[in-house]
Amino acid sequence: MSGRRALPGEAHAAYGMGLMLTSAGFFAYYKKGSIPSLVGSLGFASLYFLGGEMIRNGSEMQGHGLATLSSISLGGFMGARIWQTGKAMPGGPVVLLAGLSGFYHATKFLQWRGHI
Repeated sequence: MSGRRALPGEAHAAYGMGLMLTSAGFFAYYKKGSIPSLVGSLGFASLYFLGGEMIRNGSEMQGHGLATLSSISLGGFMGARIWQTGKAMPGGPVVLLAGLSGFYHATKFLQWRGHI
């Protein structure tokens, strides 16, 4: 580590994705009884929450790296779901948010590594 501290709010994007996925998982379970959606959403949400905690507690590069990998994986899974089902909802907005989150966290990861 270079001794720099995270800027206030750097972890909010990870926490926001975690909260959105938690809400989406419970909503899918409530509306459709979908246990796979609930488990998948909570699994990805826990990765984002862990990444946010890492960012907040001084492991900024690792936290942004975890959130980047989570975003890439989430986007891939939901993109495959769109491809298989031909339905853009609910996968489309999730893919968009995963892409935006991945871009943000990848940029922050590279900043903490000193490449930007």
